[in-house]
Amino acid sequence: MSALKIHVREVCDSHEIPTVEAPSFNVIKGDSQAGNKLAMQGSMVFPAVVSSLLEAMIIGAEVYQNPKKVIKEK
Repeated sequence: MSALKIHVREVCDSHEIPTVEAPSFNVIKGDSQAGNKLAMQGSMVFPAVVSSLLEAMIIGAEVYQNPKKVIKEK
């Protein structure tokens, strides 16, 4: 457990382990509004099982780049 989580737990006088808020990423945007012919409106990714915000951002960025490359190739 990180020092920050331990500190928050002590300050809040709680024995529960604090969780990390995870961002959400709009990975694929489809339909005519997005200027492509995908048969879907969109797809979002929520990196929920992470140990830090930095890890969530790295996962989100990596996942965001891969489908974009595949769609552009097709």
